[in-house]
Amino acid sequence: MRRKGFNLQWLLSALLTVFVTGYSQSIAPGTTIIVVRHAEKDTAQIDPELSPEGYERVKELTSMLASADIAAIYSTQFKRTMNTVKLLSEKLGISITIVPHDRSRTVKEYSEGLTKKILGEQTGKTVLISSHNNVAPEIIRALGIPDPPTIDDSTYDDLFVVSKQSNSTASLLRLKYGKKSG
Repeated sequence: MRRKGFNLQWLLSALLTVFVTGYSQSIAPGTTIIVVRHAEKDTAQIDPELSPEGYERVKELTSMLASADIAAIYSTQFKRTMNTVKLLSEKLGISITIVPHDRSRTVKEYSEGLTKKILGEQTGKTVLISSHNNVAPEIIRALGIPDPPTIDDSTYDDLFVVSKQSNSTASLLRLKYGKKSG
């Protein structure tokens, strides 16, 4: 009898699904926000597409989150953030809500506005945000985590799960997915 190998991706996906659906339901009307930095990009462009490595990461993210009961997906207007969640969006039949980030607002103002929008529109649901390495920590801070982790410019494998309870408390789970980066 041939023994099957251990599948770490399956285990992480199962744990995330249990955490997201079970934890968010146990604290209803809390909201679960999953924050990812866009996947690897082709740095030769101004508004770059994802690199081949980035598209491989997108497949991993889609596989991992396909059963995470995601109700909404948010992204900036840039190709790299939209393309990071496009495959999952198509698989789930959920359109991506674009929240443009322009230079008229600081990263802090943008993050606070985005989180206010999400918490107002998606209370009690699970939401995915595709963002940037300098914005994701500010989103996490705006959700109530006072000392969020930083994301190095060469790191693309972080996945953050923030559980925001109705009494304003929040907790953070940091996971890694796909091929190691950074």
